[in-house]
Amino acid sequence: MRFTLARFKPNPTPLYPPLTAWNFPLRGSKIYVACSAGIDSSVTARLLLERDYDIRPVFMRNWDALDENNQHSGGCEWEKDWEQVQVLCKESLGGVEPTLVDLSKQYWNEVFERSLGEWERGVTPNPDVVCNQEIKFRTLPSILFDKDPNAYLATGHYARLSPSSLDPLEPALHRGAYPLKDQSYYLSTSPVSALKRTLFPLGEYRKDEVKEMARNWSLPDKITERKESMGICFVGKKGKRFRHWLGMRTNSFSLDEFGQLIQPHLSHPCSTDAYLPPKPGHIVLTSGKIVGQHQGLWQYTIGEGARLPGLPSRHFIGRKDRKNNEIVVVPEESVLRI
Repeated sequence: MRFTLARFKPNPTPLYPPLTAWNFPLRGSKIYVACSAGIDSSVTARLLLERDYDIRPVFMRNWDALDENNQHSGGCEWEKDWEQVQVLCKESLGGVEPTLVDLSKQYWNEVFERSLGEWERGVTPNPDVVCNQEIKFRTLPSILFDKDPNAYLATGHYARLSPSSLDPLEPALHRGAYPLKDQSYYLSTSPVSALKRTLFPLGEYRKDEVKEMARNWSLPDKITERKESMGICFVGKKGKRFRHWLGMRTNSFSLDEFGQLIQPHLSHPCSTDAYLPPKPGHIVLTSGKIVGQHQGLWQYTIGEGARLPGLPSRHFIGRKDRKNNEIVVVPEESVLRI
């Protein structure tokens, strides 16, 4: 299916510079585009459509989001995003029909439970890296490419691919051209087998150029004005209250029962007895002096500031002592000497 759309005015950056040209298919080829209702994936889809590719927008449902107040009057975040993707396709992508792929069960098992285990051990995980590794570039491609082995997958990541120096038939992951938006770290553990059929059309662009394209193409306001996601991919509205959310308590279901309830047809409230129950311990100086209390090692990340009003100078999290369940803090001058 082809669509006739107004062409975008010439951009000072070439449309497909050398590094993003890794394995780029012929025009007319089928390309699945992972659309999240964000500006980056939306511009990616439109860019490919402008180049006469047969785009197939795909929306991943990764999280069966519970309303933060255990009420559903406001609707789930994923439903709002899915609705916006449909609006984007209708208004800005020539009416192409998007596809919803429900990966909530896989997300729970491969990303959320694994991350909970890391937090429980006092380690700070990066769910976004795991999500890319296990969901976006493993589970999703296996579903899409099993059905269409000659198709490709495109995402809105700011990263680049080029032939590997070890094997020119394999892709090598490179940083995005502009350091402030580089996302190659989040893709660094993604399987090469999927990257071989993956495209990153935004790899050479700056964010302001992407925003300019979105404006010139008159993409929906809810997409162009949407705040940029900077945190954990499954948190949704919880945002800064994520630590509280991890430790929240209700009385409905056990953890295993909750995992079984992540199904497309369920929308009623459900939660765990405790995602991560409190595990109080001491906050200490390197000398061993107790200067505070914590409710769980998982609440802290090494290198972040420690809010301890009783100390004469600013301190930072220096170490997590899992054996003694203690947080060790160090003064700012110690950090600066490292």
